[in-house]
Amino acid sequence: MSGERVSRVEDFIRREISTIILHEINDERFKAFNITAVRCSSDLSSAKIYYKLPNQAPDKPIPEVALERFTSLLRTKLAKSLTTRRVPRLILEEDQALENFARISSLLDSVND
Repeated sequence: MSGERVSRVEDFIRREISTIILHEINDERFKAFNITAVRCSSDLSSAKIYYKLPNQAPDKPIPEVALERFTSLLRTKLAKSLTTRRVPRLILEEDQALENFARISSLLDSVND
């Protein structure tokens, strides 16, 4: 499948999931989800949804069962608007990019000192 099509589907899924969270989700634990990126496999069978929770307490994560139900709900709602033959399997993963950037930056600073 062409990279351009995969990219368009990724953008569509990101926008659509953000809209679903904003307008159709009533659970307050998931209202604060910020979708940072979507990465689909080349055959569009799966999609990793990277999210960030701005005010999440590190000692109180969202239970795995709740995340699985939320993923299932998102996939069901996404199926109504996605025009592909199959709806990709959604995998939620917390975005660690900022933490990784800060760690690498501090390592580089310590090397320069």
